[in-house]
Amino acid sequence: MTTQWPVLRAGLVTLLPTLPGWSGVAVYDGQPLAGDQTTSYAAVGYVDGDPTAGSFTQTPDGSGFFDTESGEVRSELFVGTGDDDLPGVITTAFGLVDALKDYLRQDRTAGVLPKGSTTSLAADVQTGKDSGVGVLLVLTVSYTSPIT
Repeated sequence: MTTQWPVLRAGLVTLLPTLPGWSGVAVYDGQPLAGDQTTSYAAVGYVDGDPTAGSFTQTPDGSGFFDTESGEVRSELFVGTGDDDLPGVITTAFGLVDALKDYLRQDRTAGVLPKGSTTSLAADVQTGKDSGVGVLLVLTVSYTSPIT
């Protein structure tokens, strides 16, 4: 029996840089290194200040052959600039989210989960101003997957 959570997490690390618009986004597998964060970055399986990178539950289906795993991988996506163009930053950030959403709509397995899996996307949005403006989105990719 294979737990699907680490499979999806690794798949997202590989997938994100290939999506339209994501070429300028640094994608980290977990927490970015201190001082290594670029203007735009994604930290897959990591949300600053939140010890929960996601969760999963495995449920037996009663047949003795398959179980179902439901879970979520949480990540942070930050898009920022050194200026005060908040509408532009929001447009850029949501363009990145739309690219991920479109991919998951076309491939419900996220390219790595078993056939018959489903995925969905949700986000919590935060805006802030430090030296310029930025938008932080806490992305949650939820899934349900058969496992053997």
